[in-house]
Amino acid sequence: MIKKGVATSEFHVVLEDDFLLEKDIKIPYPIFLKPIDAANGNGVDDESLVYDYKSFKNKSDKLFSKYGKVVLAEKYLAGREFTVAIIENELKQTVTVAPIEIVPPKNKDNIRILGEKVKTENSEKIKKVTDELLKFKLEKLALQCFYALGVRDFGRIDIKMDEAGVCNFIEANLVPGMTEGSSYFPKAFEIDAGISYSDVINLIIENAIDRIVVDGEKVN
Repeated sequence: MIKKGVATSEFHVVLEDDFLLEKDIKIPYPIFLKPIDAANGNGVDDESLVYDYKSFKNKSDKLFSKYGKVVLAEKYLAGREFTVAIIENELKQTVTVAPIEIVPPKNKDNIRILGEKVKTENSEKIKKVTDELLKFKLEKLALQCFYALGVRDFGRIDIKMDEAGVCNFIEANLVPGMTEGSSYFPKAFEIDAGISYSDVINLIIENAIDRIVVDGEKVN
């Protein structure tokens, strides 16, 4: 993503078998630690935000023991958090983009962390993005990421602001949850554009049908 010119947080890939020495950490504290490939906020909690090398190592060790030998360390972005759902029909040349803001509750340290506990309890608030300029920026960045990654059909792009309000790419979820009433992907379309859960499913299915070819002819 960096090579494509997409704004993203500074990071280190942290390996259990070749752990970073304190002098090798080039990003400033506080640093945010999370598993490199876990879903649903797994491994993310109040201890994920670390302020010194001791807590950096302690949290890394906990993640190594539960999620494998690789951890992602990112420069902490203290701004607002968003996710953008995208459905593209390449043959019809249509794309539907739906950004929403996610607001986790504040923890004991007055910090909002979208982690496993928050997601399990559904205690975060999900809000429509009403500022048109901000919405435009989120959609533009999400589509830039979507196409840079070569995503096909649909996906969800997570975005977070830094302290200055600059939007940064966080991650792409290409197998987004589809639980009716709670998963961010269908909820984004409902909140942003009033598209029902069943219509979201239909849009995804239509993409697949439009690509089906039997004996050299497209099936309608």
